[in-house]
Amino acid sequence: YIEQFIEMMLAERGASANTAAAYQRDLDDFSNFISAKKHTVETLGRAVIEDFLSVISKNGMSPQTVARKLSAIRQFYQFLYTEKVRVDNPTATLETPRLAKP
Repeated sequence: YIEQFIEMMLAERGASANTAAAYQRDLDDFSNFISAKKHTVETLGRAVIEDFLSVISKNGMSPQTVARKLSAIRQFYQFLYTEKVRVDNPTATLETPRLAKP
């Protein structure tokens, strides 16, 4: 599904190659995490996504990076919902990490 999402981003939304590559990396990281936990994108719940965000945050990723990864995951799950792969969007009520003001 990630490949289909990236193709849609490029074709329908006119995303740049750099944007597509960043989304690919972020979603690959997420996919590796959920695969290791024996989940699939079709069935996982909000708690697994929250666990992923918590783990990457505890591993030292900046709030900006966590927010970017969450944005990619949100858009991916909106795509899955739109394509009727999922009957819900588990990211719909997730809060974005607070970012420090410059």
